[in-house]
Amino acid sequence: MARARFQLGIGLTEFVALYMRIGVVAGGDFSFQRAFIDLKWKWLRVRAGLFMNETIAESLINPNDLYFLDYSIVENVYTPGSSKGVMLTYLRHRFSINLGYSDGLRTGFSEIRSATRADFAVTLRTQYAWGESGLSGFNRLTSRRGTPFGIRLGGGTPFGIRLGGAVHYQDGGRSQGTAPVKIALGTVDVSARGNGWSVLLSITAGQDATAATATTPAGEIVSTGVSLMGGYFVMDDLQVFAQYSIVAKPQIEGEPPAGAPGADPTDLSNFQSFGIGFSYFVIPGRDNVKLSSDFQYFLGRTSGSSVPPSPLNSIAPNDDGSQFAWRIQISAAF
Repeated sequence: MARARFQLGIGLTEFVALYMRIGVVAGGDFSFQRAFIDLKWKWLRVRAGLFMNETIAESLINPNDLYFLDYSIVENVYTPGSSKGVMLTYLRHRFSINLGYSDGLRTGFSEIRSATRADFAVTLRTQYAWGESGLSGFNRLTSRRGTPFGIRLGGGTPFGIRLGGAVHYQDGGRSQGTAPVKIALGTVDVSARGNGWSVLLSITAGQDATAATATTPAGEIVSTGVSLMGGYFVMDDLQVFAQYSIVAKPQIEGEPPAGAPGADPTDLSNFQSFGIGFSYFVIPGRDNVKLSSDFQYFLGRTSGSSVPPSPLNSIAPNDDGSQFAWRIQISAAF
């Protein structure tokens, strides 16, 4: 089993809610992946505890609501994981803005990349949606036939659009247990969906940098990633999808920070993913249970790129320059 999760949300009052998620990834142990309290008042929300700072658009989607059987190589490289901190959110029907303060990326939980603990970390994400459903229409990647969105061009079929962007910055090394590295991350994304179709384009860039010390020179590594994916319902309960993702070879100056993506490449390499697949929703009109299959061809060497080997994404350590994976999976969420 690739992944199992148990989620519990409790609304204590109209203004207070608790959330907890316990889960396991293949080959691992059960652990607390998220645990936080939400304080809500009108359009404001304060969240405190162990949660995911909102950065990459794809990370905001539950695994069972993705097109493919797992996240893209771009999400794997830049995933924020879960961190301990506090976040303030202003949420309206079409617009939201989140400002978070935490102890660094992936310090509480991460499925793939290791934690980078910081003295402080700040994260800001904002997004705006056009269409009848507003932001709530983009909680999932898939878009079934007959879904209302509200924008029409020339009297055609209605559709919706969401534009989002986020920045993250953290610094460490002055307190015990933190990494002496400055990390800057930025991403923009555009989502569009209509009657039975949907598409997501995201562009992300990251910089890891360290200052010079008495024994080591200053170092910097910069990486970028682009992901384009979309799906179409050829029948009411049968969806086909495709994607193209690329994480460009890292740009390195000086001594790269330890633990940065692609920090020790022997031969720098782009890493690309080409994928197609389908999902059949077993219960007509419902999304709880689906049978999926996807095929992905990976072009690039893991040793010379920023993309980590990942059993979840069927990426093995590889120096030959290419590999492929074919997967079949049934997923259920109730």
